[in-house]
Amino acid sequence: MYFQVAYLLESRKTLERELRPFSLLDDAYPRYLLTLDPHQPRDLQGVRHRSIERFLLGDNLE
Repeated sequence: MYFQVAYLLESRKTLERELRPFSLLDDAYPRYLLTLDPHQPRDLQGVRHRSIERFLLGDNLE
């Protein structure tokens, strides 16, 4: 699994910056973007966007 952690995705530019490292990967391992954003879209270019709070509390990533 790959994880990218960001505080908030306040702009499109921030979102693009945080997703960029995933575009360099050439395998099929799951990719997660963890943030404090109150609303997380389910899928961003194949990257699963999840709440860091829920992740740290042990909620399932799926």
